[in-house]
Order: sequence, then structure tokens, then C-alpha cells
Amino acid sequence: MKFSGRLADFSLPDVLRILIQSQKVGYLLITLRNEENFIYVNQGNLHHADSDGLQGDRAVYHLLTYDPAAEFEFVESDELPERTIQSDLDTLIQNGIDYLENWRKLERQYPRFSAHCEVQAVPGAPANDPTSARILSLLPVQGLRLQQLAERVPEDLLTLADTLNQMEQAGQLLVIGEERLELRRFFLEMANTLYSEFESISGLKLKQDIAGRLHKLAEEKNWNIDLHNGRIVGDKIYTDTIEAQKLQYGEYLRQMIGLISPIYGTTFIQQVLTKVEKRLTGPVDHWVEELKLEV
Repeated sequence: MKFSGRLADFSLPDVLRILIQSQKVGYLLITLRNEENFIYVNQGNLHHADSDGLQGDRAVYHLLTYDPAAEFEFVESDELPERTIQSDLDTLIQNGIDYLENWRKLERQYPRFSAHCEVQAVPGAPANDPTSARILSLLPVQGLRLQQLAERVPEDLLTLADTLNQMEQAGQLLVIGEERLELRRFFLEMANTLYSEFESISGLKLKQDIAGRLHKLAEEKNWNIDLHNGRIVGDKIYTDTIEAQKLQYGEYLRQMIGLISPIYGTTFIQQVLTKVEKRLTGPVDHWVEELKLEV
């Protein structure tokens, strides 16, 4: 019997309790915006969890804060990874509540900061002291969720937030809130879906022509975007404000639409937007308006 649904309808603790009480063996697959997360159970016991670079207990804590729009499905499987969870469910949930309270304290003091916001180093920014040097060394090029960074440093959350705030003011890094992350997800999904749908119905010569024109535009306008065959494989745009980010993303998408719309019409663009909306599991009209896209 298939067991699936949304976290908006079943809380994660309730879902896990059902699986444990039924002595299931396999994994709970939790998906949101094409991101996959896993919690393994083995005959009445929690076994392993993997979410957003976190494993074990911490991965479950992270999923306790997950977007209610996320979908879940249980998959029966005898193939189990190495065990990383030793706690029983009730203990894990209680520890998770304590863990979440620390994040709530942080958000009350720094409303911009949350477990899901992202920290990005500013390219070429020097470190002023050993602490900032250590934090910058932990940040990959594409940035890191604050929750992931907190797992890698010895400082408590509030001390870490104080340090990040000072580093941001010194121009060493950017703290990107959830609204900016949502904007970036829309931008990447819209740009790549637009091109992939265009590519699926176009001949080789036309695809090469449009890809070449996009590369030329990116170079001429100095867009900090990695393009490969017309698709964005890396987004290196660094802006101080979300308004500046909207300007850059909006310009790029308008250029893409301006290249493709005369060939296949506005109906094609609207179909692409519908697919993007389904993949992002939420309305995107506000981003269309904010970026001044003609669709």
C-alpha cells in the first residue's frame, strides 16, 4: 500500500510514528523544489537521515522545520546505509524541539537570520582576523546554509550571528535571506526551463544560434553567470540588495524571452511559466511582476 502525502497534512513526527509502529523497512523520501531528503527506518527503529548536507539526528531536526508544501513518500527497501541515528523517536523529537528553540531565539534577535538563509563569501574580500578567516575558509563558492555553517563552527548560534553581522558590515560576506533564495530559485528554474523547452522543439542550427547569442550577451553585459550550451550551470551574481538582484535577474530573463518569444510566441512562454510554477510548488506571479517580465 502506497503511503504518501504532504507535510501540510501530516506532521513529520506523525509520519515517522506510523512507519515505526508498522515495523516498516525502507526510507521516507521528502521532496521540495527538486531537493530530495531521506529518513530510513528499520523494523521499528529510526536508522539514518540525510538532508541538505546534514546526517543523523541533525538532519531530522532540519526536516522538522521544512516547508509544509514538501511532499513525502515511503519506499520499501532492504538496502540500508550505515546507521547514524541511535535515539528513539520521542527522544529525537524532544531534542529537536530544544534545537529549534535556539533558532527561534536567534531569529528574535536577528530577524534576517534563519536556519535556511544562506551565507556567501564576497570574492576577494580579505579576512581581518583568525575567526573571520576560519569562517570564510568554510564557505564554498556557491555559499552555505546558515544551519550547515553552524554545524561546522564551535561558536554558539548567537555568537556566530554576531560575527557574521560584523563580517557583513565589513564587506566580507553576504547573508542572503529566504526571499532572495526564493528569487534565485525562480530565476534559475525559469531560465533553464525556458531554454530546455525551447531546445526540445528546435533544430540544431536554431539552438546553436540562440546559445551563441546568449553567450555573447552575457559577455557584453558582464553578467556573472556560467553558461554551458545556453543553460545556466552556475550563478555567481553577488549583489548587496535584493533590489539589485532583481535588476540583474530581470534583465537576463527579459533578454532570453526577447530572443525566444518572436520565434514561438507568448503562448510558449506562458506554458514554460506554468511548468516553473509546478516545479516550485507555489505561485510565481509576484516574481513575474517584480522582474517586469512580459509573459
